[in-house]
Amino acid sequence: MKRIIPGLLSLALAACAHQGNHISWQDFNQSGVQEAQAQQGLLVFYRSGEEKMGSAVNLSIDGQYLSSLLAGGHISTPVCPSAHQITAVPTGKDQAYLSKLKQHGSSLNIQAGQTVYIKIHSDGNNAQLQQIDPQTAQTELAQTRTQAHTLARLSPSISCAH
Repeated sequence: MKRIIPGLLSLALAACAHQGNHISWQDFNQSGVQEAQAQQGLLVFYRSGEEKMGSAVNLSIDGQYLSSLLAGGHISTPVCPSAHQITAVPTGKDQAYLSKLKQHGSSLNIQAGQTVYIKIHSDGNNAQLQQIDPQTAQTELAQTRTQAHTLARLSPSISCAH
């Protein structure tokens, strides 16, 4: 009996390994940018596909994680009409990047019904935020895809999703 159980366990594990893991993951999807709701603002972040692939840029709003944006990607999120601290930090190996997301950034005052387009430039070491006019942004957004590989961790108080 002592020899049969290990043998059966080995066979069961081998059968599981043979089936393989067929999970697939996509970094992007093809959905477009949503519209701002009357009672909320909308922030749209994007990176040009012309930037070298490489590290993602970690985005936070008021110190809360939004996304790790890749070159050629965009992401949008509704926000409450008020002042928000926007932070962009390239993903790195340094352990302090989480604290960097809470310390550095730009303040932006969002109005109800307003959509703000922010282009992110990154050289892998630094990231800069640039507010873009809607017409230019729409043209450039047509060359990007919706970021789909991360989940935002924004509290309802930021998005007004009460």
